[in-house]
Amino acid sequence: PMQSSCDRAKVSMSETRYATASPSSANIAVQLIYSAGPEAFDYMLCHGDKQAQDFLHYAFQQGVGLFGCDNHEAVFKNGQLVAIGAFYSGLQFQSLSADFLAQVKHFYSSQQAAELLASLRHFAKQSPAPARGCQYVSNLAVIDSLRGRGIGTGLLLRQRQYAAAAG
Repeated sequence: PMQSSCDRAKVSMSETRYATASPSSANIAVQLIYSAGPEAFDYMLCHGDKQAQDFLHYAFQQGVGLFGCDNHEAVFKNGQLVAIGAFYSGLQFQSLSADFLAQVKHFYSSQQAAELLASLRHFAKQSPAPARGCQYVSNLAVIDSLRGRGIGTGLLLRQRQYAAAAG
């Protein structure tokens, strides 16, 4: 029998699951996160023999900080990670940033960390910290084959509901 568009929508929605990202999804998650701003990531995180994706993978698996899995909401469709985004408040930003700086100091050599921190200062002037009462979205990405199907919008709407409930 033919399915109506409503039936297809119900099937599609039932196959979608939202969850906090986990270290086990690091390979695909890091590709998605990187795709959200490759030029910015390369500018900030490529130093010496260290590549941006290497650091993102390390930070994601650690769980904490701006790029940690605990800070990312994932969308799974049929069990596959298809979208991701980081969502946090201005209140959380300072703690996430402190964890990020600790990760930088551990991952990079002393000289590389110093170079990275200098480039971060320049980047921070262009992209100031979110206001304390603000909800912030970063690293939002959907796999290419599913773009334009409302997955990113659904993720944003879900986070908007969380933000409204938090006040």
